[in-house]
Amino acid sequence: MVVTLVAQAMHIFSAKDKNPIIASMSYYWMIQDIWELDYTIFRVPLFLCNWVENNHDKKVDESGFILVELNRMDHK
Repeated sequence: MVVTLVAQAMHIFSAKDKNPIIASMSYYWMIQDIWELDYTIFRVPLFLCNWVENNHDKKVDESGFILVELNRMDHK
């Protein structure tokens, strides 16, 4: 299963910067395994993922779905 996360970050170059830049970045990963920690009162899911390098070979198909090259792993 492939999962995506869209994050936004504010870039400020100095304390006097009056025009911060807000950048949007997309991250993609493949879930390899899922564990669940059971604390009786609540449960916490943990995901083992392989991150997909998303700076190259990202395309959008005719339906608007984002296609990434899953053979280009970046991080585990």
